[in-house]
Amino acid sequence: MALKTTAIWACTGMDTAELSYRLAKAESEKGKTLVVELPCLGIPRLGFAANVIDRIRNVEAVLMKTEQKIPLHWEMIHSLNDQLGILTASVFATPDSPMVSKVSLSTLIGFVQCIKDFAEKEKCRHLIFDCQGQLTSPMTFFALKAADSVVIPIGKPADAAYVLANVRRLVGTFQYPIEKFVLLVEGDARAVRGIASIKGEEGKPMDGMKILSCGQDLFDPSFQGNDGGASQRTEMIESSMEKQRFWKLERIRPRQICNAPVPQCEASEKLQPLYPL
Repeated sequence: MALKTTAIWACTGMDTAELSYRLAKAESEKGKTLVVELPCLGIPRLGFAANVIDRIRNVEAVLMKTEQKIPLHWEMIHSLNDQLGILTASVFATPDSPMVSKVSLSTLIGFVQCIKDFAEKEKCRHLIFDCQGQLTSPMTFFALKAADSVVIPIGKPADAAYVLANVRRLVGTFQYPIEKFVLLVEGDARAVRGIASIKGEEGKPMDGMKILSCGQDLFDPSFQGNDGGASQRTEMIESSMEKQRFWKLERIRPRQICNAPVPQCEASEKLQPLYPL
């Protein structure tokens, strides 16, 4: 079976760790799956989402071994079970001295292909890259290039225009096929479909791209387009008695965590948008 590669990428800066971890768990039920976090400044996220605290088996260690031309083997990966391996940024990493600044540029450029070759050798069914938002990071850039599917979560319709502008640039400048992009929308996806149908600078709507609501199967082969037809019949990635979200966007409001009168909490509420997840 050919290896499937997916990049989870949020150009808006949204935390994608929960989405990547949930998707990896669901895909591991179908076959061997490896999920890898690609940090840009050593800021750990996936380790907290998956509750993985490993000083030895992490991305920083593998990056250094790649720099030293040491062949990778499965013992370098943190195994959650026989079918799911996870390689996170170390939760002990320091942003002031990230590993990406200690290895050569050629190592960063070749890291994605190195992991992909390793996953194929280990007969993985699915490889998932949890990417940082900056395209200036070589690992993120080459993960998007190598991926069969690029999943972009959208937390609110207001972010859709910026996300679509980034997709247009990747399609127009780097000739990425539009079909590889999947927009995963928190809430009703119809508003984002409407924005995507607007003609861009080249005079064409963004047809052929999946735009799904949270809770739909990302890899449904029956998907026909963005008209809401076949995509409305997709199944939940993670079955449950109640609807589950792929990632957590809810913020705890100050009124829930402090005992101060409401007027004293308003200043904190106004600051929240300045500190995204």
